[in-house]
Amino acid sequence: MGRGYVDTEVGQIHYQEMGSGEPFLLFHKTPSNSTHYQRVMPLFAEAGYRVVAMDSPGYGMSQSLLVPPDSMTPYKKAALGLMDHLGIEKANMLGTSTGGSIALEIAGNHPERADKLVIAVCGSCETQEDRDRIYAGFRAARAEFGQEMEWSDLDARGDYVENFIVPWMRHHDRIGDVDDPEAFLVETIAALQSLPHYWWTIDAVFTPPGAYAYFPTLEHPVLFVNPTGSRAYNNTKRAHRRVKGSKYVEIDASNDFALLHPEMFARIVLDFFSETASQREG
Repeated sequence: MGRGYVDTEVGQIHYQEMGSGEPFLLFHKTPSNSTHYQRVMPLFAEAGYRVVAMDSPGYGMSQSLLVPPDSMTPYKKAALGLMDHLGIEKANMLGTSTGGSIALEIAGNHPERADKLVIAVCGSCETQEDRDRIYAGFRAARAEFGQEMEWSDLDARGDYVENFIVPWMRHHDRIGDVDDPEAFLVETIAALQSLPHYWWTIDAVFTPPGAYAYFPTLEHPVLFVNPTGSRAYNNTKRAHRRVKGSKYVEIDASNDFALLHPEMFARIVLDFFSETASQREG
């Protein structure tokens, strides 16, 4: 696994890279970083792809944005800056949740830079009502599993780790329901590294109309992967219906399935790539 940094117009971006061949960019969920894909990257590399996973601005080892964004534009600029640095003109793109919004932002505004798209959870909201529903779900989830603090409640004693981070990791994305201590540690560290601007990204992702602005003209091959345990399950299903010709796969998993079920995830993605290649040749 190679690592590197690149200076972009929105700050310094860290990335991980593996393999050679057709470029394949991976964008992570929130809160997380490129380590979310550490188990699946070797599988894509073995299949003949040059796999690049980016730490989004403010996550992992990438520099934070200086002001709260009102759209996904800064994250798109970070990704395009990384592509330019690596000499990648066009790439397949995979994004989970927030990462899906980054991939769609690129495809919608710079269609020549994107090829096949895999959107593993789509958090975009078409209307303010959709956004309000998502936030109501977050509040209900916090109450359900006794999350007593917010990201803004940082303290010198570290009580927020016990009362926010750990309950979130145990219950919100179901990663605590799986006997996989390494995965739990990876995502907990990633969540801690996302402080203090985690909600900046969440607000940008759920600002309507989000990717719905691009759906009517999107011509890329698109696969939506929808885990039943995701709080954006209905959003992902609706997005698939709005993208003409898109493919859809539903799985019994959570937003962390790239880390928890890498073989299954790789098979779904690579089958889609193979099917798309056959259709183009035909």
